[in-house]
Amino acid sequence: MPKVFDSIKQTIMEPLWLVMIVSAILSSICSMFVKGFFDSLGDAIAIITAAILLILITAGADWAKDRRFVQLQSIIKEDKVTVIRGKSGATSTISVWDLVVGDVILLNTGAQVPADCLVLTAADLQVSPPK
Repeated sequence: MPKVFDSIKQTIMEPLWLVMIVSAILSSICSMFVKGFFDSLGDAIAIITAAILLILITAGADWAKDRRFVQLQSIIKEDKVTVIRGKSGATSTISVWDLVVGDVILLNTGAQVPADCLVLTAADLQVSPPK
């Protein structure tokens, strides 16, 4: 599972955010020399706080997206299909992830096609688009 701190670290290391952080710090330092330390302290805090807030929001959105992706990956079904493999014509049941080029898949009524296929023979074949 992705960690929030990893997302924050990854976001900070992106060039756009590095430039923004450096610009915020330099802007704060320059305004302190021009206006004086105490007069520009509020501006400096506001700029740096805004930069940190934007980084945290971006990192949080990335973390949520990564977390959702991991959840979707775990939902992927471990379907089994019956195939004819090799010249012997014997059938075997294998995982959809173990299909190779040349496997002949035997589909029953209501079965989902687990890969790009060529139809060799069919009787009353009807196909509906994926949901």
